[in-house]
This record gives sequence, C-alpha cells and structure tokens, in this order.
Amino acid sequence: MTTSPPPTSSAERGTALLTVLMVTTLVGSLAAAIVFVVMTDSLASANHGAAQHALYAADAALEATLGELRLADWRVLPGGGVSGRLWDGALAPRAPDGTILDLARLTLERQAESDAIFRASPDRPVWHLFGHAPFQDLVPDAVTLPAYLLVWLQDDGDEGDGDGERDSNDVLVVRAEAFGASGAHRSVQATICLQTADVAGGEPGVPVVARRAVRVLSWGEVR
Repeated sequence: MTTSPPPTSSAERGTALLTVLMVTTLVGSLAAAIVFVVMTDSLASANHGAAQHALYAADAALEATLGELRLADWRVLPGGGVSGRLWDGALAPRAPDGTILDLARLTLERQAESDAIFRASPDRPVWHLFGHAPFQDLVPDAVTLPAYLLVWLQDDGDEGDGDGERDSNDVLVVRAEAFGASGAHRSVQATICLQTADVAGGEPGVPVVARRAVRVLSWGEVR
C-alpha cells in the first residue's frame, strides 16, 4: 500500500516563498555592501596615491628651482624672473584630470593669502609666477608622475627697502604646487637665502672665485 504525502497548504507555500525572498534580499544586500566597501577602499587608496605623487612632484619642482636660483640675479627675481626649466608657455594649461588651470586666478589667490599676513606698505611682498610646466618637462628621461607644476617667488617682506618686488637682503620665499590626477593638489613652501663666499684658487696667479650657494631656512608643506 502506497502512502501519499500530506497535501501542502497555500499558507505553507506562501511562507516558504516569503522566506526565500527574504534570504535572497539579505544576500543581495550583503553583496552590495561588500562591493561598496571594496570600491570605497580602492578609491581612497587611489586618491591617497595621487596626493602623494603630487607632493613628490611639488618637492621636485622646489628642488629644481633652488638649483636654478643659485646663478640668478636675486635683485630682480621677485618682480619678473622666469624659469629656464619650467616654462611651457601655456596660457591655459590642463592638470592631468583635465581641469584647466587659471594661472592669473591662482596667483591672485596666493597674493590674497599673503596680504592677510603682511600689512599694507611699500614693503608688502608680491607673489610672482616664476614657472609652470608638466612634470615630464622637469625629468623627461625618468618615470613621469601625472602632475602639472607651478612655482611662485616672493620677496621675504622683512627687509624694509620700500619695494615689495625687489630683493635687497638675499632672502626669498619659493612656493611650488603640483596638480595631479583625481583632483590631487599639494603645495610646499621654503624660505631661502643666498650665500656668497670667495674661494681662493690655491695656486699663485689663480684668481679668487665667488662661489654662490642657496641655503634653506625653512621648508614645509602648505595646507
């Protein structure tokens, strides 16, 4: 004699379907949460990497500028010096993420920050755009970082010569900025001084040579 299974009621079938739907929804929500966490972590890592690359690029621009300033005429640098290494002539350069960099606006922003520190006077220093170019122009044979570089120069403002665009005490302020991928932007600033020393030739008849060196008085990242 064959025994038939008890019939399943409509209520039981409905409960089973509801349970399946709830489990499916829960699993789907967990999967979506895991995907979101992974994507967020990846994006944060990418942004952190882009920010670090921009900081390295800004440091490199500042270092290159210090080497270039060693042989320059510091008296006129704050008012019109132009870099021989970082100058691509672009009127509206683009950052690696495609953002157009308004050089005039950026310079005005730097000046506004400075004016908030120094009182209005003939000695108030003026930021001057010294150079701008892609990072690969600085180190064309190296592994390039995706960054666009800008460098400004400014008189130190403490010399009291009555001219904020002319140096008379061999002290300048240099600011380098790098715009990188994913909107990354980092700035470094240094106060520097020029040191000149007479070095004897060491042999009779060999003339004394003036040796110039750039000394860093302070250096740090600008937030």
